[in-house]
Amino acid sequence: MVSDPFLVGVFFGLVPAFGFLYILLHRYEGLFNEKRSFLAFFLGVAGGLVATLLQLFLGPGSGRGAVFLPLYPLLFGLINCLVLTLILRSKRYRGRPDTPFYGVAVGLGFGALNVLFLIGNAVRSLQTFSASDPILEALLLSLLGLYYIGSILVHAAAGAWIGRGIAKHDLLPDVGKAVLVEVVYLAGFFALFGDIGSRLVPPLGLALSVLLIKFILERVLDEILPPEIRREMRIHQRRVARGVMRQETTPNETVPSEARTGGSPDEAPPPRAPPST
Repeated sequence: MVSDPFLVGVFFGLVPAFGFLYILLHRYEGLFNEKRSFLAFFLGVAGGLVATLLQLFLGPGSGRGAVFLPLYPLLFGLINCLVLTLILRSKRYRGRPDTPFYGVAVGLGFGALNVLFLIGNAVRSLQTFSASDPILEALLLSLLGLYYIGSILVHAAAGAWIGRGIAKHDLLPDVGKAVLVEVVYLAGFFALFGDIGSRLVPPLGLALSVLLIKFILERVLDEILPPEIRREMRIHQRRVARGVMRQETTPNETVPSEARTGGSPDEAPPPRAPPST
């Protein structure tokens, strides 16, 4: 046995989710209530438990035929977004301009629990599949871990979209976007077990999820900021970029002793004493 299912689930689920919670929201400190965001994270954990249990009971591993396989991403994408919507439509978050921030926290908690269960289940399957080859098990587990880490960011993006829709009282367009990205990423999970390009799916999925969350930061969360703060952030980003460019173009300072030419003496010879009479 190479891996303990629970520890692997914690490593690929809870640890990245807590890290993302800080990385994604620390730049907006002061614009939302931190206690409410932590509560949103744990409400997402509870919602993730409900959705994941449904996924385990209704999924293809429960004895149903593969003929329904194309329907599973759509079904689970709808379930995931429904759970996120129910949490964010509670009285605590409904109609607030900062609800997208809490949507990110809910999505991260949802993804943490989802990965904790699903990758634990995958570990048990891998141990049966590759019982005689621990190196193969570790390789497959690493690929699955990359893909599941990307799924946490996808759930966070879906939560941000749903939170924006709830804040603006125009839920349907943003829920549609959330369902779309959930369905696409879940469809990629089934592609992991295909014969063509299956090992390219995890790094590609992770890269696309990073681009997606970058889009969410710029087009959803940054739009909540007051115009003057957005302007100051852009000015600061341009200053940082110019500083980096100057460091790259400015030649390195040289030590005076290293600037001498090869034939030049290190120092002038000392003056000779006058001859004695």
